[in-house]
Amino acid sequence: RLPSSTLMQVWQLSDIDGDGRLTRGELACALHLVSRVAQGLEVLSTLPPELVESCKAIEAGTFPPLRSAAPLQQEKLQQQQQQQQPPTVE
Repeated sequence: RLPSSTLMQVWQLSDIDGDGRLTRGELACALHLVSRVAQGLEVLSTLPPELVESCKAIEAGTFPPLRSAAPLQQEKLQQQQQQQQPPTVE
């Protein structure tokens, strides 16, 4: 359980537009910050610009969709197979 003071810091950082409410993007930002704190990292003093942009992109619906791990695993397997095949002579 996180202290109230830490949660207040997270809220204040995440409420990018300062309206006292969290949008979907701001909530995603808050969850990211809480996750960092849960991993033992300090609460940031300011949001890095890339995190602000990511939160705004989530809100706008322009954040790139996450790729499933299955295609990545398939791609890696194909690369490994290609490396193991001897070169062909034409």
